[in-house]
Amino acid sequence: MVGRPRRGADLNNENNNGRNDVATLSVALQFAGNRLLASLKPAERSILEPLMTCALLNRGDVLFEPGEDVTHTYFPGPGVVASLVVTMADGRAVEAATIGREGAIGGIVSAGNKPAFARAVVQIGGT
Repeated sequence: MVGRPRRGADLNNENNNGRNDVATLSVALQFAGNRLLASLKPAERSILEPLMTCALLNRGDVLFEPGEDVTHTYFPGPGVVASLVVTMADGRAVEAATIGREGAIGGIVSAGNKPAFARAVVQIGGT
């Protein structure tokens, strides 16, 4: 799941909050599938939910590169794993963090500051 502003109507048959019923169900399932999102109180959830969309992430997808502005926060669902990879001065790379359904990757990673300090890559895809 991705926390990002929706750009236009992605789907047909929209309901009152600008989403169709399938998209609303997908977001609800993602809130249950990510432990960080599942821990939110209803009032907190209601603030985030209108800004969320589901995204299919494939193995090898790069979410952001070092130095890029971090514009999205990803909340991996069950089975999805992403890594933060830091490249050292000598060109070698080291995996600094692995993020799954227990957390988030993106704006949260840099404590809300831009730019990104590491490359974020999807290791195991899903939604």
